[in-house]
Amino acid sequence: MTSESVRRELRELIDEQEGMRPLVDELLRAAERGDGTAERIADRWLRLWRSSLQAHCRDEEARLVLWIPGSPLLDRLHSEHGQLRTLSRELEVAPSSGTISKIAALLRDHLDWERDELLPAVADSMGVSLA
Repeated sequence: MTSESVRRELRELIDEQEGMRPLVDELLRAAERGDGTAERIADRWLRLWRSSLQAHCRDEEARLVLWIPGSPLLDRLHSEHGQLRTLSRELEVAPSSGTISKIAALLRDHLDWERDELLPAVADSMGVSLA
């Protein structure tokens, strides 16, 4: 894999993550309202989770284990993806504002961590610039 293709894939991951920011905000607002919006936003989250985000997590894990094998950063990546999986299963069983809040907070922190720490570390280890 060329450094340009790695750089392109990392940029795509960053763009995908930035595209998630409005959803995080919407999840947080829905959880705060507690007006029946929780069920609608839970349904929206679960459709998005099943249609793309679950696969995104698997793909990200598969790629990054090749790019930074043995890195302790992978432990956090797997842990947080696992928490999203668990919370999504909880939401399927019983939609609640509390679970939506947990997903939103975890996702916000996870996206920030990936942008600020994980992806720059991957770029550095692969000898590419994200600029």
